Amino acid sequence: MEYNTITIPRGGQYQLTMADGSKVWLNAGTTLKFPRTFADNKRAVELSGEAYFEVAKNESAPFVVKLNNMEVQVLGTHFNVKAYPEESIIKTTLLEGKVELKAGINSTLLQPGKEGVFDAGNILVNNANTAEAIAWKNGDFLFDKSDIKSIMQQFERWYDIDVQYEEGVPKNRFVGEFSRNLSLAASLKILELSGIHFTISGKNITVLNR
Repeated sequence: MEYNTITIPRGGQYQLTMADGSKVWLNAGTTLKFPRTFADNKRAVELSGEAYFEVAKNESAPFVVKLNNMEVQVLGTHFNVKAYPEESIIKTTLLEGKVELKAGINSTLLQPGKEGVFDAGNILVNNANTAEAIAWKNGDFLFDKSDIKSIMQQFERWYDIDVQYEEGVPKNRFVGEFSRNLSLAASLKILELSGIHFTISGKNITVLNR
């Protein structure tokens, strides 16, 4: 079987339609490996990073997303998977249909509006903020009580920057939404209005403790 591999660099975003008609949106810093044509009884892809899937329904060929230490299996559904190697958790958010999360001997079924969080070998199911989960696909940043480090992780991938933190950075939580089309300077200015301060040296950003 021949495979395609697509890697999206920092600052990039891409959408593709696979051989079975399934659509995939890929966020910055993401790699997707998939066969040029799927087998008759199974459709399997490998993901590192973040992607939103709209899977073409085919009950005779389940669609499987292989992640680090976990799998997401579906027949036909809409869901977002966030599985960056530098982050300790894998988050699957279901918008439509049904998915099964598998990790070793553990398996969990998700219902629409729920998220499955894989952390340290366990799968926890929570109510999801689906709008926040797919904001990136729609060209936005959306934060719902997000801390500064989770926000800056998104900025690192989208603006292709490197971020350091002084000890004791503020523990503010942010709520808000704005376009990813804004410049880095404009996005940092929005955070500064909430009391966070930075120093900037080229692509290096330092979050200050005041």
